Amino acid sequence: MHQYSRADNRKKIQWVTRTALLLALALLFQSLRLIFPGIPAGVNQFLVGTLVNLCLLLAAMLAGAWSGVAISVITPIVAFMQGGAPFIWMVPLIAAGNAALVLGAVFLGRKAAWVGMALGALAKFVILYWGIVAIGIPLFGVQDQAAALLSFSFSWPQLVTAALGGALALGIKPLLMRALEGDK
Repeated sequence: MHQYSRADNRKKIQWVTRTALLLALALLFQSLRLIFPGIPAGVNQFLVGTLVNLCLLLAAMLAGAWSGVAISVITPIVAFMQGGAPFIWMVPLIAAGNAALVLGAVFLGRKAAWVGMALGALAKFVILYWGIVAIGIPLFGVQDQAAALLSFSFSWPQLVTAALGGALALGIKPLLMRALEGDK
């Protein structure tokens, strides 16, 4: 029978707690368009996208890469259920883009965090643009206004919101780390 030490249990509890809190925050931010339906679409995408990306990255920074990946997968599923992702085929692509942001930031940013954030943001943009705009829209026959809206939404704004989320995460992380030092 394997015995877990108190330190092991504490680490697991920290992981679950931090992941759950950042998931809840990401879902709250994602729900802003439902809570405040008067927010213009352009403002909504930049505000909500930046804040959700912030949560993904903070989860990875504070609880580990798998925390960020877990939230990366859950948020597009909820977005689909809320009507934020109009087609089910988009969900795995959005999850993959989010996970690329997180994993790029964590693994490519070990020496220079801003490099990891930039490369993660670029990876997210490439996955979403090619997966949704270049392949998904034509493959699934998305027409007219929906195609134009998705083509815009999953192009350069994804790079901008990922980069802004990364910049905020880099700025907030030291503050959170100081606050969490008593959490040891």
